[in-house]
Amino acid sequence: EYYLDCETKEECEDIVNLFKGYSKAAKFRADFYSRFLRSQNKLRKIFNSNLFQYMSAALTMMNFLMCIFDAQYQRLLEDENGDRTSVGLGFDRLNIFFTVSFSFELFINFYAHFLRAFLLNSWNWLDLFVVGMSFLDQWLT
Repeated sequence: EYYLDCETKEECEDIVNLFKGYSKAAKFRADFYSRFLRSQNKLRKIFNSNLFQYMSAALTMMNFLMCIFDAQYQRLLEDENGDRTSVGLGFDRLNIFFTVSFSFELFINFYAHFLRAFLLNSWNWLDLFVVGMSFLDQWLT
């Protein structure tokens, strides 16, 4: 039990209402934080699963092979005026797909491991650099 030393009934009601407001705000913050942690743990399990990692590795390999083909067979991708052919435009669309896919993977990784754990992993810095360069390449071309 709690006792309030108030001079009027209204003053006691104001204090009780103030504490109710604090309690409601604290409950809201606790509920939000626990929902955030639950969703973060679910995404961490998905990100660290073998299936997700194999899919990411396969996307990386396909992107690597596409870049090799793009560099080696430039004459198939551009005509004599330097304009992209239909095959070249298809490769440009694939490049956009890979950029979006790797950005999505990076976002899931960031959300799953959040700030400190994410930034302390040097592989994540490499991913940030590669995705950033990919966006720069998309913007400049």
